[in-house]
Amino acid sequence: MAGNSNQQDGINRRRYLGLAAAVAVAGCSEAASSRVPSDTATNTTASTSGTATETATDTPTATDSAARNTETTDAPSETGIESSADATETDSTAQHIAAAQDALAAAYSAFLTEGDEDALADVTAASYPFKNDEVLAAIDDADRTLGWAAASRSTPKQEQTIAELESMARFLETIAREQERLATAYWWVEDVRDKFFEEAHSTLGDYLDAAVAIGSDTERALDDLEATIDASAARSVEPLDAAAVSDKIEQMRAEIETIDDMKQAFDPGIDGLVHLWDAVRAYNLGNYSVAMSEYGEAADDFGDAVGKFEDLDPTPAFESNVEGMADATAVLEPGCNDLATAAAGKADGADTLADWQITLAHEQFDSNDDVADMPSITDGPGGD
Repeated sequence: MAGNSNQQDGINRRRYLGLAAAVAVAGCSEAASSRVPSDTATNTTASTSGTATETATDTPTATDSAARNTETTDAPSETGIESSADATETDSTAQHIAAAQDALAAAYSAFLTEGDEDALADVTAASYPFKNDEVLAAIDDADRTLGWAAASRSTPKQEQTIAELESMARFLETIAREQERLATAYWWVEDVRDKFFEEAHSTLGDYLDAAVAIGSDTERALDDLEATIDASAARSVEPLDAAAVSDKIEQMRAEIETIDDMKQAFDPGIDGLVHLWDAVRAYNLGNYSVAMSEYGEAADDFGDAVGKFEDLDPTPAFESNVEGMADATAVLEPGCNDLATAAAGKADGADTLADWQITLAHEQFDSNDDVADMPSITDGPGGD
């Protein structure tokens, strides 16, 4: 029995050792299999399943992914370059805009300096002589830089500012040109007043017509200006504002209206001068009936003129002119009526009455220095 037991233990030990060896071999095979290169793995998979082979082959490689990553990073790089160029262009536009603003501010300042005032509307037609050279030179500078700005790449806001600056350039250019012309019209109207008392009646109408023509041209220029600009665009030019733009246009229109009204008042006064001169000549020649008629006509004309001058609501530039003419014609009307009565007395042989009326007439004339020195007064009856 003991021999059989030992024999059985030997058999069991051999089985155990054989099983352990088999397990060890199996473990080594798995380790070796896990270290097989990818090609071997692919071949093994291919023998197992065709579908698996296709799937494994379609899988992107690291090289493909790197290539795609390189392509992806190229696109943002180009966009970045374009953005940088855009920024440079808009910066250049901003510089042009700033230069144009400075030029227009200089034009605005030159306008005020030439008019010796602090506000556009305070520069009146009486600012004679008004020279617009410096104003227009500054506007030329602004137009040049605005042209550069318009040709550059710009943002919508910059485009709006450029349009506003162009509007203000046209505004300042127009009022500078028309201010110089209105100053000339003012000088002519002032000259009409001076020559009125010199009785240069043959030229007075031409002067007035020229002044009115300037006013008409200026009015058309202002109409065109208002049709093309928006006063609110003034916000783009410091220290100009919309109120200053509107006030200036309104002020210039008022001066044009005053010039027109003054011509309407001067016209009968000029007719009165013609009758006055004819009356003096007739009186001095002893044609008393003619003198009476002419003095009467003169009185009527001066009466018409004084009414028109007194009804005028002139702008400040023309106030002294209108007031002076209203005072003068208010003296000429009754004085000429007195001389008409004197001429009638002379025609009837009533010399005492005539002398008395002449004295009354000169009391009227002497109350106004301009009238007292008129040729028809000093050369007429009772004159020096």
